[in-house]
Amino acid sequence: MRAAVISFTERGREVSLRIRRILEREGIRCRNFARERFCRGEEGLEVFAGELSAWSGDRFGDSEALIFVGACGIAVRAVAPWVRDKFQDPAVVAVDEGGRFVIPLLSGHVGGANRLARLLAGSLGAVPVITTATDVSGKFAVDVFAAENGCAISDRRLAKEISAAVLA
Repeated sequence: MRAAVISFTERGREVSLRIRRILEREGIRCRNFARERFCRGEEGLEVFAGELSAWSGDRFGDSEALIFVGACGIAVRAVAPWVRDKFQDPAVVAVDEGGRFVIPLLSGHVGGANRLARLLAGSLGAVPVITTATDVSGKFAVDVFAAENGCAISDRRLAKEISAAVLA
């Protein structure tokens, strides 16, 4: 997996560096970005310049996970133009700059955002904010099963019906 982490404040930079160490311990390749004033020549920290939406579009093309260390609203607005489909989009996760909450925003199941949120939360001592119905209910999810077992979903409507039936 390839992940990209971006932060917007000094405090967020510190959390993003912790996230990078966590991901690298798990064998996940990680690029870490911040505005120039927060980089200070830190090894492995790339300068982010330009529009955040353009950065997000580039990362949608080269990363399986995007982690925003900052407000959910920033992440949502940044990725909005690039969102296509839960089966194609990368995992998108927001972590508050205090490292207290980890929130999967997109591709919770297929893209692994829920799994990533749990991993990060466990290592950061944070709370994972998981909202997908099957996870909240502790129920079987067809798309998680498919993703974890190298299967493809050939009929999205049927997969949705199965999940709804399991939840009911």
